Amino acid sequence: MGQFINPTPMAAVTQTIRGVTGFVDSGTFTQTAVKTVNTTVTQTTLMNVTGAIGTKTIPANYLSVGSRLKIKITGIIGTHTVIPTVTFRVLFAATDLGNVALLPAAQIVNGYFELTANYTVATLGATGTMLGGFVWSYTVGGVSVVVSPNPSTYTIDTTAASALDALITWSASHASNTITTYSAFTEIVG
Repeated sequence: MGQFINPTPMAAVTQTIRGVTGFVDSGTFTQTAVKTVNTTVTQTTLMNVTGAIGTKTIPANYLSVGSRLKIKITGIIGTHTVIPTVTFRVLFAATDLGNVALLPAAQIVNGYFELTANYTVATLGATGTMLGGFVWSYTVGGVSVVVSPNPSTYTIDTTAASALDALITWSASHASNTITTYSAFTEIVG
């Protein structure tokens, strides 16, 4: 079995596999520079757009029923000894596609983190729907912790251009409350 790769972000390619024709897209956004968020209590994107390939914005009427959207972000997280609440949120335009606020049980020092979000478009239009959710995991003291809001159905507007994004909010500003994204991408299939 072969892999279809589209080198042009946001330019769908039609492929036929075993008699079934569909659209294949290699991605809409790929981060090419490190992104660090610290010393702020303002909700901030985890994805660095400086020098990025592609865009986080999905054009109006681009999606179809069955389109799958994915965000994958990895990096390092650390907290101060006075442990803050950390809130992660995934957005499609202004629509909240799930969020989770957590208070780690212990200080995190250079802990690996990963956020993976998967959604499927169920219906189209100004009141279209998307199904799915995300998982956020991190390590603290050599132990992996996995946190996820319940998957759900979300109302989205597929007729308008909409950014797909992942954001973080710290409850307290401190230089030790830091998250650095080394890899971030979004992709759309279908």
